This record gives sequence, structure tokens and C-alpha cells, in this order.
Amino acid sequence: EIFFLAKIEDEVREKGKFFCPSFSLIHQLHHKRNSYQLLSQFQIYLPRNFSIHDQGRALDNPIFQSDSWVIKKDYSRFGEETFLEWDQDVLNTLKTNTESNEYFFQERLSGKEVSAFAWFQDGELMTHSIYSSQMRYSKASIHFKKEEDSRIEELFNQIGKQYQLNGQISFDFMLTDQGVALIECNPRCTSGIHLIHQLPFEKSPHKREEDYVLSS
Repeated sequence: EIFFLAKIEDEVREKGKFFCPSFSLIHQLHHKRNSYQLLSQFQIYLPRNFSIHDQGRALDNPIFQSDSWVIKKDYSRFGEETFLEWDQDVLNTLKTNTESNEYFFQERLSGKEVSAFAWFQDGELMTHSIYSSQMRYSKASIHFKKEEDSRIEELFNQIGKQYQLNGQISFDFMLTDQGVALIECNPRCTSGIHLIHQLPFEKSPHKREEDYVLSS
């Protein structure tokens, strides 16, 4: 939904506060490989990646083993086109797909997986929540545990200021030996909003809820 709202940003902004990042920014952040370029300036570990069509060259590298890499697509939701387990038959099928150039290998990360949801206004971090998934139904989380991590909060502060963010954004991270590692970005409201006691406009007495258009 946020992509559709971002398209009408100029029309809506005249009628009220618009809590939505620009279309060009969320389009790049949601692209799993392009997001690396935007986030490389921050203190975050970016997993190695390369196109599935480069596998021949990669096989000559001793670090390349099938259980060390997952296959992803540049754009996907709920991991629908993510292959945590794969074999040569799966790879060959993907290579013949009309969208094969969008599939890539991503370094498999090990550690503690967490998600982080944040809300920004004019580059300022208004509120956020960090949580781990305790239970999933299909691929969606249905039970959460609130987490704390000052590194992620600082990362949100830096990203917000750098790109003057407005609205909601969410990241999936892996807490590893290398530090906070990026899994992917979700430019939308996530389940983490349930862990926030008060939304930003509820804390501000001079702003009214009807002045805001939520992004999801």
C-alpha cells in the first residue's frame, strides 16, 4: 500500500501531514541489493551477494557451499521467492525464469534474527520497536518478544537524518559476531507497531490525529 500512497504524495501533502517516505527512496530500500548501496555508509554488516548467473565462477571459490548461501529475489514479500534450501535443480529452474536476473545468492547469516520498526518525522526518530519472532504461522509472525538494542536505535537515528525520513519503515536484522547485519528492508507498517504504547501524534498535544495520513 505504501508504494501507491507514495505515488500521490504531492496531492496528499497539501491536505495534511504525510507519513510516507518518497517513492524513489522506498523503491531503492525495498530492492534487496540496491538497499546495500544506500546503507553501506552506516555501521552495519552487509552480507555478500552475487547473481545466480555468476555461480560458475563462484564454484571455484572454496568458500562457496550450498549451505552457506540462500537464494533471493530483488523484490518479494513474506519470503515467497526466497530459497533457504536449494539444489542444482532449483537453481537451473530459476536460471530459465524470465526474471532470472532478479535472483541472487546472499550469504547465509547465523545469529539472532530480529525485526525493527520505526516511525520518523522530518528525519527525527519519533518512536521504534525491536522484536524477535517467537512463533510463525506460515511465514508471518504471530507471537513477538520485545527486544532492546542501542546499536539499532542509533542506526535508525543516522538513517533518518541522512535521508530526512518521514513515515514508517522496518528492517530485518541478524545479530551476528560481525555486529548488526542487514537481512532486508520492509518500507511499511509491520507487526512491531503493536509493541508501541503510544503513537507519536498521541504524545503531541498541539497535533490532532485527523491531521495525519498513515502510510499503511
